[in-house]
Amino acid sequence: MIYKIFRTLLQLVLLVIFINPSNAEWQNLDDSAIEIKAYNLDIAIDKDGLEEYYVYMHAKILKEQGRMFFASYRLPYLYRENIDTIKILKAQTILNGKKYNVSADSIEDKPLAATGLDNDIYRQISVTFPKLEIGTEIFLKYKVTSKSPLEGVYSDILGLLPYGYHKKMQININSKLPLDTKINDPYCNLRVNTSTTKINNDEHTSSVKITLLKPLTNMLKNEPKDSVLNEQYNTWVSVSTISKWEKLGDKLSKDYFKVINQPLPKLFAAIAEDAKQYSNYTEQIDFVTSAFNEKIQYIPVWRSTNGKFIPRDLIKVVNYEKGDCRDFIVSIAAILKNIGYKVYPALIRAGEIFTAPVLHLPNFYSFDYVILKVIDKDDKIYWIDPCNSLSMANGMFPKIANRMALVLDPERSSYEQVSSIDPKHSQIIHDSTLEIEGNITNWKGAISYIGENSAISLHNKLLYMSQQQIKESFFNDISGIYLEEHNKKNITLPSVNLKLPRIVKDGTIEYEYNTDCQIKKTNAGPVLFASIGYNSVFNNIISVAPKQIGDLFLGTPHTNYNNLVIKNLKLKNIDHLNYIIDTPWIYVERSCKHQGDDTEIISKIVVRQSLIPNNDLKSDVYKKLKDDIEQHFNKTAIVLVE
Repeated sequence: MIYKIFRTLLQLVLLVIFINPSNAEWQNLDDSAIEIKAYNLDIAIDKDGLEEYYVYMHAKILKEQGRMFFASYRLPYLYRENIDTIKILKAQTILNGKKYNVSADSIEDKPLAATGLDNDIYRQISVTFPKLEIGTEIFLKYKVTSKSPLEGVYSDILGLLPYGYHKKMQININSKLPLDTKINDPYCNLRVNTSTTKINNDEHTSSVKITLLKPLTNMLKNEPKDSVLNEQYNTWVSVSTISKWEKLGDKLSKDYFKVINQPLPKLFAAIAEDAKQYSNYTEQIDFVTSAFNEKIQYIPVWRSTNGKFIPRDLIKVVNYEKGDCRDFIVSIAAILKNIGYKVYPALIRAGEIFTAPVLHLPNFYSFDYVILKVIDKDDKIYWIDPCNSLSMANGMFPKIANRMALVLDPERSSYEQVSSIDPKHSQIIHDSTLEIEGNITNWKGAISYIGENSAISLHNKLLYMSQQQIKESFFNDISGIYLEEHNKKNITLPSVNLKLPRIVKDGTIEYEYNTDCQIKKTNAGPVLFASIGYNSVFNNIISVAPKQIGDLFLGTPHTNYNNLVIKNLKLKNIDHLNYIIDTPWIYVERSCKHQGDDTEIISKIVVRQSLIPNNDLKSDVYKKLKDDIEQHFNKTAIVLVE
């Protein structure tokens, strides 16, 4: 299986993004740096899954970014040495009617950096085209052969190149395996013809012909930075020999459980034995993942070994003292299985920003990571990310939460949803007091980080940064400015369990500082400019473009409490700041009152879900949410008049 690098940094070469929320939409020809005059892809599939591609592209440079792109053009495929092949058949440019062939020394075929493991060697070809000027036409034809990691299985997601404005596209597939297809054509730009012929009980021929009927691109312009393009808005055709995800899981599970059921090496057996001292299931799991991470180094790669995406034997993991996510999962699974847990590897697409459930047919490209589904003796389910440098069995890391997972089971695999982060479990509680002396603001407070927020905002820093770096970081985050040294009065960090520093625990920061830059003079009196109860999600909400294509990313679900007491000031009309917003996506409340001679401002923000679907961004409920945030919560200033 060749590795397609569509949807990568290739697009960044072509996009110079100017955030202008009034004009977010798909690019047209005038916006594009490259015109794809023709893109043809002919695919032949043998009955064992051997794939042969003929790729032809005819492009024209329209803007400077296009010149940069083709100055060192990387073929959008990685191939594996001694397994796959790529051969350039034609590479030339035409400028003002004159042809310029690409010389042999302008084609580079180089291996990617080694992983330190016994992975297959991946290679990539880059082509430097000559005479690159505005108006130059590019011609490229090459042949790719590739072997499937599962015999008799083929899957792919076909469509436009990840760059350029396409005028013509033709994709033809001829297969000796029966193929299912799923078409996503939201703008009615494709004609797809399919046919399958049964020769006998063991032989079939299938053909798929995909034709672009109207010009199209998958490039956006001026899309806000927190927009996430859902695959339902793109144009693609999913092709697979397997119609159900569970069947793909069944084909993969054997290689995983073959390793999980191996005898434990001495190192792993020792971890299993030490874990038995903990009677609590969560503590046991956290100890195992933490102790394992202390001994084995994680290598973040997704590469095949001997042509297959399978884990290494347990003893190899011990001998290498490092491994990829597959190695980590089978090793942790073997240890937990040894002490009585049920364990199931689960393949996912990792990342904090993640869209709706996968719409494609079963395929290899939907996964780049493996996690572990664990069930204890009370039948409680845990979704574990053993590759994370932190251990948090009682919570969900944002990188793996709320997405579809292919759960491998030797009896019957399943395709199921990973748990979401519960905003009640992930909290920040900020209690603070403010005393004002002239133009000096004196701040004192404590911030408690609970659940997932402790992992995200606190423990990552405690594990990776020095004490001085952490203090500087928190002073900057809390104050919202860069403080001078004499303004930093005190900060106290929570202690860390030096024996088990990776295990996430709730923690509290205490701080004290002052500054002279937060009070400004106005005709209404002195005004306090400080981020009281502010949350970065507010800016995401008000930055949505009227023509936005993607969904809106709000951040990870969490609850943020902010309780501020302004000492010795009974501010006038403070109750005018009271307001509540209650939507399916976010809850915001601010309550202000006098408490003796003081003023108390209490804020609560609950991010209920990470994404707001694009359709909802057009709703009246969302429009009111946006207006309310702009009017009542974004960049609030407090007039310091009694």
